[in-house]
Amino acid sequence: MTLRTVAVAAILAAMTALPAAAQSDMDLHPVAESFIKKQENKDFFILGGAAGLYGPVYEGSDEYELRAFPFALITYKDRFYADPIRGAGAYLLEKGPFRAGAGVNYSFGRDEEDADILTGMGDINGGAAAEISLEYRPWEMDLPVGPSFTTRIKHQFTGTDTGTQVELNGGFGFPVAGRMIVRPSLTAEYGSEGYNQAFYGVTPAQSARSGLPVYDADAGFRSVGAGVFGTYLVTDTWMLTGVVTYDRLIGDAADSPLTQDENQARVILGVARVF
Repeated sequence: MTLRTVAVAAILAAMTALPAAAQSDMDLHPVAESFIKKQENKDFFILGGAAGLYGPVYEGSDEYELRAFPFALITYKDRFYADPIRGAGAYLLEKGPFRAGAGVNYSFGRDEEDADILTGMGDINGGAAAEISLEYRPWEMDLPVGPSFTTRIKHQFTGTDTGTQVELNGGFGFPVAGRMIVRPSLTAEYGSEGYNQAFYGVTPAQSARSGLPVYDADAGFRSVGAGVFGTYLVTDTWMLTGVVTYDRLIGDAADSPLTQDENQARVILGVARVF
């Protein structure tokens, strides 16, 4: 997962929590109450914003950089969605605390120009990917205050063949001062042999060009981590978010000659407007 992908995922997870929580019976700040009135009975939820993030140049790098980017989210009746993380799709099954979705997404690649150590490795081209998601939320669907668990399975079918990746996330959201949601979470990411070899392996041809030793990366979990996401309503239209995440590369990803640091930290600040 690229730095931009991680950042947008964190921001969208944090920012979409508060609007839903505002529909609950929690003790709300007047700003949140005004926000509710504007969002009541709307089929569409549209959010746009920008963020700055500081994190590794690539997954496994020991060099960090600051980036800025725009993002957007559109949902319709909490069933159809379009955003940079889930792509475009819909929740097809909903039963009690469980729901399952499917869609088409984009899987980001990696350029050998991203870092000196990648010279000779060639580019990993991004492309379209099929994605399914499974969610368990043992609270009312419009109340993200409590535990939640999500599994996403993505398989790229255009561009470089990078196999399949699985992302697991579990967290607990709680309100603060009636106008903010904070959600600590734990994550784990699994890569198929194709995925791990593409991003962490070194083929004989790549070894000859780069000078790195040949390295075969097998299927397995590649990282575990933790994060804290927070969303704060500034007005009934504007909101701020802050995200801090830490991931630890493990298994073949950690042992790869491309991995310069197993510890990967990110700090993200964003601002968004709800339309």
